[in-house]
Amino acid sequence: MVKKRQENDCAADNSGAQLLSKLSYSITRSWKVAIMQVKQFAAVISLAFAALGSMAGAQAQTMQAIQGANVVFYYDADVWGTNTATVTGNSISFAMPASYQLSVTGLSATDTPSSFYTGHSTSALVVVAKNGYTLAMDVGVSLQGSANLVAGGNAIGYVGQYLSYGNYEHDMYMPVHSLEYISLSGYTDQTGYSEHYTTAVGSATYKTLGLSGEVLLGVNHTGTGVSTASIDQVSYAFNVSAVPEPDTYLLLLTGVGVLAYARRRHGRA
Repeated sequence: MVKKRQENDCAADNSGAQLLSKLSYSITRSWKVAIMQVKQFAAVISLAFAALGSMAGAQAQTMQAIQGANVVFYYDADVWGTNTATVTGNSISFAMPASYQLSVTGLSATDTPSSFYTGHSTSALVVVAKNGYTLAMDVGVSLQGSANLVAGGNAIGYVGQYLSYGNYEHDMYMPVHSLEYISLSGYTDQTGYSEHYTTAVGSATYKTLGLSGEVLLGVNHTGTGVSTASIDQVSYAFNVSAVPEPDTYLLLLTGVGVLAYARRRHGRA
């Protein structure tokens, strides 16, 4: 299930839009406070859409597949766009679609134009290890954005997603357990940002990992002029390990047995 939303202060007439409006105004005060509010807002929205997704899981998603070195990536084209992905090894990068390009215009010195866009999916990205390989839970996430802002303007990009393990069948991802909430934000009052986040390292390995949540972009300024902002690229790097084949285990056990036998004979001698 995919939910998208775009709001502008000039047309904000419901509670959700009012919340976005308040959030955009807060960016002009303190970027640290603004980012915290964005994270809180995104987490609430993510939980809400997750609940909706569990009630309407049968709704179709536009999933596209692309081969990695040791994994297969499945991504929701309604969020990332069609044919926007490039793969290097076991890493995937998305050149963000035009929906992640925003522009606001102020006509007077007292205008405070702002705009937000959110793309949400319960299966934004699913990664399935190929036979003979497994996935670790440590995932690297990168966020890059650019802006052309009126003096005093601000732009923020945000990736808020749950990393989970589960099963992928018939173009449907069924999460089993959540591993970590990824919270990655980029802020600029100049020309752009580049941020990186790495999830915790664990000893467990998995066959299938999934990412669900939103990618959010916002821009605002005070006064006359035009400000533009975009999220240019979001990337994910996965840690993949080879699983020893049964023949490898057999050879290992045979070697241990030979060493044990030789040690016993040496002891008797």
